[in-house]
Parts: sequence; C-alpha cells; structure tokens
Amino acid sequence: MVSIRASAVFEWPVQLVWEHVRDFASHLDWIEGGAAVEMLKGDGTTVGGVRRVTLENGIEVDEAITSIDDTTHTLSYRLLSEYPEVFNVTGFIRLTAITATNSTFVERDLSVDCALPRKEFDAIIDHRFNLLTTSLQALSEVIRQRIAGGNAVLERSAESEIAGQA
Repeated sequence: MVSIRASAVFEWPVQLVWEHVRDFASHLDWIEGGAAVEMLKGDGTTVGGVRRVTLENGIEVDEAITSIDDTTHTLSYRLLSEYPEVFNVTGFIRLTAITATNSTFVERDLSVDCALPRKEFDAIIDHRFNLLTTSLQALSEVIRQRIAGGNAVLERSAESEIAGQA
C-alpha cells in the first residue's frame, strides 16, 4: 500500500475551512476531475453516507464516508468501486489550526494498493499527487470566492446604509 499526501496552508481559520470540507456532498467545486456528485445514501454529513462521483471522463466512482470528526476536523472515506489494477483505496482530509496566524494546515491523503508494474504504478502515484494538489488549490479558490462574495454583500449593505443616512 502506498500513501500519497498533499498539503497546503490556508489563510483562514480552521472552522471556516471545515465548513467547506465537512459536507461530502458539496465537494464538486473542488474535487479533482469531478463532473457531478450524487448522494446515493445519506446526506453527506454522516458516517455511512455514499456519494457517486462522475468524473470528467465519464467514469463513475462510489465513495463512502468512514468517519467525520468535528473535534479533529477530519473526514475519512473509502472507495467502494474496485478495479482490477487499483484497490483498497482510502482517503482523508484533515485540518489543523495554526494558532499563531489563525490559519489552517490542510492535508489530503490517499492510500492505494495497485497490481500494476512499478513504472505504471509510479505514474498513477504522480498523477494522483497532482490531482490532490490541484484539489487543494481549487478548495482555496472556492473559499476565497465565497468570502469575497460575502464581503461584497456586506460592503453593498454598508454603502446602502450610509447613502440612506445622507
């Protein structure tokens, strides 16, 4: 089994980032290669929930939530879809508060067994690492846009109040 890990530091508090990670059904905006997400079981916020991710290439992948911990800010899942060459796929997303800067250390991990020759397996590892890294960049951008959208509404509201007082 090989573990592939990507990480990043986000400039926002852990609770804000967790709001965007905790709901397994809402990851479409930032998961790698996803074209659609459908919950097959549960609502995406409880252990046992199952989602079907339709990838951009049309392949469907079913994933089940194996744990969600609001204290450690960790969400774990496993791939239910098995393929002859890639199996025992599990993953997690863990957030750790960086208290000195009120920011968040974000980790994505994917563990996988593979029955392919080493050269092909190495190519899969490199590809998955790039996808995990890209997903963290996309998650950061999603949060940034949602915050900017919220700030824009607040700014317009404040401007309206000031204009109303004049």
